[in-house]
Amino acid sequence: MGGIAEATVTRKAAVLGAHGGAGARTVVDLLRLAGAEVGLMQEGDRLPADATPVLVARSTAAGLSAAAEMLAAWHPDVPHPWLVVVADVPAPAPPAVRYRLRALGGQVRGVATVPYLWPLRAADQVEDVGDVRVVQRAAQGLAIALSAVRP
Repeated sequence: MGGIAEATVTRKAAVLGAHGGAGARTVVDLLRLAGAEVGLMQEGDRLPADATPVLVARSTAAGLSAAAEMLAAWHPDVPHPWLVVVADVPAPAPPAVRYRLRALGGQVRGVATVPYLWPLRAADQVEDVGDVRVVQRAAQGLAIALSAVRP
């Protein structure tokens, strides 16, 4: 496999957390590590015309409920977002989370996941562990997933 810079998002991404602690900053940092042009949005910000919206939620029932609430209020003139689910523990998702992911699947461009990344627990910034293979693979996988063309 080539270097991490080979897996870049082909267009700009605008990341928005569905709730506090969703992992939006981590998603932004991972995408930047992969070479993507990405910005962190706050609720109420206008989506840049050339950006793909990315909604981030933690992989908990409450996190996906918050994402569902945001999607229910999503403005019809704004393109459907990608949903990025950030794992909160290194374990399979419980049934309620799996159900909510299936239910939300039709409301988003696609669902991408960020695995639980042990190295991030001891780092102040994603860049501090950007040379760790598991972090590089997560960044690259996320960038590749979000670069898929879907309506």
